[in-house]
Amino acid sequence: ALERLILGESFRAGEDLAAFGIRWLIFLGDSPIDSVLAGQLDLVPLEGPAAPTYVSEAAHPVRALTGDGTPWVRTVFGYEGEADPAARVFIAERANSRWGIEWEQTGWGNTVSAATGEIAWAPIESRRSQAIIALGLFAGLVVVSWLGRRRR
Repeated sequence: ALERLILGESFRAGEDLAAFGIRWLIFLGDSPIDSVLAGQLDLVPLEGPAAPTYVSEAAHPVRALTGDGTPWVRTVFGYEGEADPAARVFIAERANSRWGIEWEQTGWGNTVSAATGEIAWAPIESRRSQAIIALGLFAGLVVVSWLGRRRR
């Protein structure tokens, strides 16, 4: 898709990139393909940002589908759909094993089992624990500073 865009073979770059979940193009510095992007039918340049920025007006596809094309609904940390032990769900997100058990990388995306009807992104437990401890320490600091100010 990027090669077709750079070579100027596509006039629907937003639609081509939507399959990968890409809605925004932001260049740090001058856009190396500014002349190509200016002729796109579904990419709109945004005025205001310091860096060249484009937003796609193309309809973005469902990001989680079973093999037969049944879409799954986005939840806070994953997707939900109809449970089927024999089915697999393709997730159009960055490939990562934290999508769950029976995970496989499929090209740039993920496939996981649809057995439970729910797919959730698993956090890194050590980082979650560190965040909870940091929040507790911050709350303790706020309380101590408030008590210290009150006694003064």
